Amino acid sequence: MNEEKITPKWLKSLRQAKKLTQAQLGSVLNVSGTTVRYWECGRVKIPEKYFDLINEMSSVGRGETPQRRDEKTSVEAKLRRAEIIERHLSAMYAELSQPNSSNAGHTSKLRSSRHGGG
Repeated sequence: MNEEKITPKWLKSLRQAKKLTQAQLGSVLNVSGTTVRYWECGRVKIPEKYFDLINEMSSVGRGETPQRRDEKTSVEAKLRRAEIIERHLSAMYAELSQPNSSNAGHTSKLRSSRHGGG
């Protein structure tokens, strides 16, 4: 979406498609609901400093705000990191579980600690 296409009518359509009230959209943009209403009816021109955030909102899923999308992305990133850590730990455990001369002492300690031995 180009900045030239951010019209009052388009902004209202975007807000309605995202199922946001004027007050909710205002909260996302850090303006009042009244300001959003003025923008949507053309009473006040939409300042260019809001174009990037409005454009970002147009690419966010329905009912989400950019903040919610960032939170979702953050949670997904944490899950990916946890999966990577889990794979590394599994590989390390598998390596320690294989008997060979370099880790034989560590393996027996690991097994005894897992089975309550000392």
